[in-house]
Amino acid sequence: SLFHFHRNTVLNANTWFNNQRGTDRVTGEPISPRNNLIRNQFGGRIGGPVQIPKIYNGKNKTFFHFLYDAQRIRQRSAVTQLVYTETARRGIFRFFPGVRNGNAESLSPSVDLSGNPVRNPRATGDLQTVSLYNLDPNRAGPDPSGLVPRLLGVAPLPNNFRTGDGLNTAGFTWQRRSTDDFNVYNFRVDHNLAAHRITYSYNAEQEFEDNTRYESPFPASPGGNITRRDRFHSLAVLSTIRPNLLNEFRAGVLRPDYRARAPWELEQFSSFFPRATGQPFVPVFSANISDVVVTDDNPVRLFNPLYQYTNNLTWIKGRHAFKGGIDVRFSSTNSFNSTDVLPRANFGTGGVPVVGVDRIPGIGQNLTPAINMLNDLSGSLNSVVQALNAEGGDNPQYIPGQYKYRHWKRPEVAWFFKDDYKVTPNLTLNLGLRWEYYGVPYDPNRRTAALAGGSSSIFGISGSTFADVYQPGRLDGSLTRVELIGPGTRNASRKLYGEDFNNFSPNVGVSWALPTSWGRLFARKTVIRAGYGIAYERQSLRLIDVVSGDQPGLRERVVFQTASYLDLRGVRLPLQPVGQPLSVIPLTDRAQTIRSF
Repeated sequence: SLFHFHRNTVLNANTWFNNQRGTDRVTGEPISPRNNLIRNQFGGRIGGPVQIPKIYNGKNKTFFHFLYDAQRIRQRSAVTQLVYTETARRGIFRFFPGVRNGNAESLSPSVDLSGNPVRNPRATGDLQTVSLYNLDPNRAGPDPSGLVPRLLGVAPLPNNFRTGDGLNTAGFTWQRRSTDDFNVYNFRVDHNLAAHRITYSYNAEQEFEDNTRYESPFPASPGGNITRRDRFHSLAVLSTIRPNLLNEFRAGVLRPDYRARAPWELEQFSSFFPRATGQPFVPVFSANISDVVVTDDNPVRLFNPLYQYTNNLTWIKGRHAFKGGIDVRFSSTNSFNSTDVLPRANFGTGGVPVVGVDRIPGIGQNLTPAINMLNDLSGSLNSVVQALNAEGGDNPQYIPGQYKYRHWKRPEVAWFFKDDYKVTPNLTLNLGLRWEYYGVPYDPNRRTAALAGGSSSIFGISGSTFADVYQPGRLDGSLTRVELIGPGTRNASRKLYGEDFNNFSPNVGVSWALPTSWGRLFARKTVIRAGYGIAYERQSLRLIDVVSGDQPGLRERVVFQTASYLDLRGVRLPLQPVGQPLSVIPLTDRAQTIRSF
């Protein structure tokens, strides 16, 4: 069989909000035409017997099935970003004295829907046009590195004055494209022997999304992409040993792999990002306008393989139906995140206050936007942030650009036994016992961090118990130290916590069919069931990663701020934290200083 479903934009009406934005005053075209969506879902399947007469004597013992299912999405959706107006890009700040600037839809608008200045009745004077340059000796003109003009050139001029302050910032509305290509392949084979049935299935999913995460803020901005590859193998062997004895063996392998790539990881965009000492970084504008590249997200990979093997045996004997089995699993996560690994240069005042702007007559409530605008245009930096991750081993070192990679592994075992005992034709008891073991997670790459001396050392110099918390002047403890433990380290035999071997889970149930003596209304039509059991939950590997994988000493987020003026010309990378990985860390005071910049 074959199938194909198609959807497009032709019969879709535009949204009310898109229509509200009107037309471009230059081109006359709609600012927000209909959101574009083209979706195609298609595929096919084929299946049947595999006949090999010389082997099977013409009998159908082997069957196959194959399925292909695909989806293609092409989409364009309206988005609005904040940009500086044409006059603002030249360093000219506009305002009406005595009132705060407002866009065309604000309660006190300073512009009309076309961006023309409109005097507010409460304003104490006419429109003021002031150059912010030469007011502050440290910020006397445009960014001398030339980077800011290049970044502002990526952002078009505004076409939507329903957002921003109208006079200096406004919106640019456009239709951002995105694509999604998705494929599913499924294959299955069933083979029948005299007393056995063997089934193997394979399922593969592939997906590529472009510009659905790390979306392009503007048409000329770079965007990121997502790839997903999931693989699932399953094997089942059902064996009828005797008419009352059945064995089930199953094995499964699941390998889901999700990878999200930010624009700075893609080779075609490598020249877009500025560099300092050869290291690329991302400039982050003030709250006045939108950044020209996504800055609030980072590359990530989620790869969580799972291997599972089970065997169950069922034996029916008289009034009893016995069943027992074992379940062995190997769970793991082989993933990374990269928060702030690519340095961020945050525009702002920094260690030297902006002067001169506050002396502009009538600036009033518009002072903060004016300061932010001057900082942006002049390249004034508030801080530079970079996260550094350490490699594993006995002498780990911080490596600029290295992602926070952790490979957690854990074995799991469980067995069970149950008896469905038919006491009478109407009454059945379900009796069972299950035992579960969850191994202690570890990182084979020697990056398992723990507190030296155990959990009590978390209280640092204050002491070793909760009674020592919030006790000024108490010095009954010692500085907290972090050390590496587990396979391949100096503390190979130490684990994150103790093993747990006592997870026994009893289960009791009863099933009672109302007897015929209860009348036709209930007899053989009503069954009452009840049960009680105990179950255990294993620690989430994500929780383990948060508690142990992100310990100070293996990852440091360095924030550079200086008491002197700093602009884009002064960025020196990579940042260097004081001390070495896994050094003595007083958790009571994590203020950092910087060795070099």
